[in-house]
Amino acid sequence: MLTNIRQKARAATVIRADLSDDELKAMIEKYTGGRTLYEPLPITKERLMEDIKEKQEMINELKASDSPDAQGQIAELEEVIKFRQQSMDSVPSESELTKVPITMEWQKEVSGMGYDSISGENWDEEMQYSVYAVKDASTYSIQLSKSDHPEEEYLTTIATFAAMLVSESEMEQYRQAFASNICQYTEDEAVQMCMEFLEDYGISTDSLMVRSVEPIAWYNPQTSEVSQAEGYEIDLSHGVGDIAQTKTDNHIWYMSEDGSVDSANEGRVTYDYEELTLKVTDDGVVYFRWNNPMKMGEILSESVTLKSFDDVKEIMDNQLATAYESYNSDGYENGSPLEISRISFGMMRIQNEGDEQNYTLIPVWDVYGYIFVSDHDRVYESAHRNSLLTINAMDGSIISRSTGY
Repeated sequence: MLTNIRQKARAATVIRADLSDDELKAMIEKYTGGRTLYEPLPITKERLMEDIKEKQEMINELKASDSPDAQGQIAELEEVIKFRQQSMDSVPSESELTKVPITMEWQKEVSGMGYDSISGENWDEEMQYSVYAVKDASTYSIQLSKSDHPEEEYLTTIATFAAMLVSESEMEQYRQAFASNICQYTEDEAVQMCMEFLEDYGISTDSLMVRSVEPIAWYNPQTSEVSQAEGYEIDLSHGVGDIAQTKTDNHIWYMSEDGSVDSANEGRVTYDYEELTLKVTDDGVVYFRWNNPMKMGEILSESVTLKSFDDVKEIMDNQLATAYESYNSDGYENGSPLEISRISFGMMRIQNEGDEQNYTLIPVWDVYGYIFVSDHDRVYESAHRNSLLTINAMDGSIISRSTGY
């Protein structure tokens, strides 16, 4: 494997590639089939009443079941019903609403983040469409989706539940839901569908590589119910030499915990790492999200020299011992053990000094781990998808994923 890596390891440039307004509008028009998009509507009395009815039916079913978790689920549903009833007087009825078509022009968000955004929905048919795009100097994102499920339900992977710190018995139920996939398409067919979708929308797939394909299921956070897996989430990234960028949950974030910014980072644009995710069900591509778009530039080197893995491992051991010195010899800190779970090799986008448009892809090693948290008689496993340590595979230097260099 290491020999294969050495043969394929290269370095290349990637370039920030925000969509033009015309490209964005064309993509939205194509995905929604030209349907009129309206400003998102607030929840109505009718929707609250329908939701209360559904929750009461769930309670009745749970009371008739032998599920050991029934009482806890009933209590949660009763709290939801109570909240819905208390909200009834403060929301409008459907007859009081007016559908307002969006202008497809950027509007300043009222969230206080300062983003410009385009947000619209169409719920005229059973299949509802949703569009959301944001931009400013430090970010660009577009999300397109369609669904014929209730608004509160969404498609997710099993990783969602691992991060929720659920009990082992609950986790086993979720594993069973994801054990088989009833989607009519295979993984390979779903990936091919995504690639064709991107090409059809004018997005080059020449340097795009599949980082992961995960089964997805419909999840209702209000009832904790999850369907059997019925589709796939495909995560893509730009790569070079058949080596994709390593998938992590790390983000560019120059601000320290006390709110200060190092003088070296003052004035830098915090353009985060690229994320390109699509979801496929029997209805085709039902979800597309592209955060911080990039495109490939030139290959800087067809072959780069890598440090030996023995050298890299020595660097890992020394750096982890320093960075996590508060953990004792048993791997515990305040009763919580740290366990190194895996080491991965891949590409990483590096910031170029003084250049906010062009970046460099280089090969790196990443270290991942788990933290086990004891809570009374239940033990949770929290899967940390953040890289604990990133090492430049060429020179052994340490790279901060929060600064990108």
